[in-house]
Order: sequence, then structure tokens, then C-alpha cells
Amino acid sequence: MFESFLAAPLLDTSTLYTERKFSGSDTAGHSVDVVGVALDAYAHHTLIDTDGDMLLTDLQGIIGPDQSVILFDPQAHS
Repeated sequence: MFESFLAAPLLDTSTLYTERKFSGSDTAGHSVDVVGVALDAYAHHTLIDTDGDMLLTDLQGIIGPDQSVILFDPQAHS
């Protein structure tokens, strides 16, 4: 049917990692912790740096024990 397809590796959601939604399609900028504020700033920077041509929404992912973040299924609108 298809010659190729794109697949993401299985993400570890054990007790060491926390799954979290940072923003939705119509909500953003309400984070209070360091990781959430950093992702809010990243989305804001993207909007400003592209002169409003690109907007990142629906940011969600897993946070590792070292505060690293792996985003999955982000939406970019132009």
C-alpha cells in the first residue's frame, strides 16, 4: 500500500517520566513551573521571530527526571 511511512519510537512513560500537555489549540501561556514557562517562551519566540507567520500550538510531551522534554504531536500553523 505505502512504500514508506514515518513512525516515532516508543516513548518511556514509566514512573521516571511525566506526560504533560503544555498548551492546547485555544489555550497557552498559563504555565507556572520552569519547564512550562520555557515552552511558553519557545512558542512565543517562534511567533515573534517569524513575524507572525508561524504559530506553535497543542504542545505536549514527556518530562524526564533531568527536566528534559520530548515533544510529540505539536501543531504548527502558518
